[in-house]
Amino acid sequence: MFGADLRTTTARVLPHPWVWAALYFPLGLAIGFPSVALGYLGARSGLGVSAIAGIVGMTFLANGWKFLWAPIGDYTLSRKSWYLIAVSLVALGLVAMTVIPISPRTAPLLSVLTLASSIAATFIAFATEGLMAYNTTLGTRGRAAGWFQSGNQFGQTAGGGMGLWLVQHSPSPWVAGLALAAIVLGCALPLIGLEEPPRALCDTSVRGRVRGTERSLT
Repeated sequence: MFGADLRTTTARVLPHPWVWAALYFPLGLAIGFPSVALGYLGARSGLGVSAIAGIVGMTFLANGWKFLWAPIGDYTLSRKSWYLIAVSLVALGLVAMTVIPISPRTAPLLSVLTLASSIAATFIAFATEGLMAYNTTLGTRGRAAGWFQSGNQFGQTAGGGMGLWLVQHSPSPWVAGLALAAIVLGCALPLIGLEEPPRALCDTSVRGRVRGTERSLT
């Protein structure tokens, strides 16, 4: 997770907590679309339970091991830069998932796409968490955290259902993918009003950063 500068923020105008729900929604959708939409469509297309589980399981695999690459986000680009990169990759992943037809033959490719999109989505989490810690106060973090988690849960449940509905009612599945991509890219708009926290250990060598991470873990 990003190291956050916890200095007093009372001198700044703080964003409304809904901002954190919007920023975190793409991560929830990156989990919800494969779990709900691809799972349902896969069953309708004749995929076996193991193939469907393989696709859905990729979302949990990425989120279960994200602590391994979290320091990359800490010590390289800014939070906003990582968010924009990650949300763009998630958008591309959603389009790709709707372009590729679901069948037993394409199930491994869909699993790889789901894993790649889920890994990208973890950087949305790192970036949003760091920005939230810097753009809130001790008195507002409870509300911010509630909205933050609501964005995640809404993306996984309603977002997944919305994706399924779009795929079933669009002229072509890729149209649904473009619509979902536009939605997740639109979630980046609240970045405009947020202040960027300073990067952690920006003047330290790579070895020093690794040692700093080890000290934080122990």
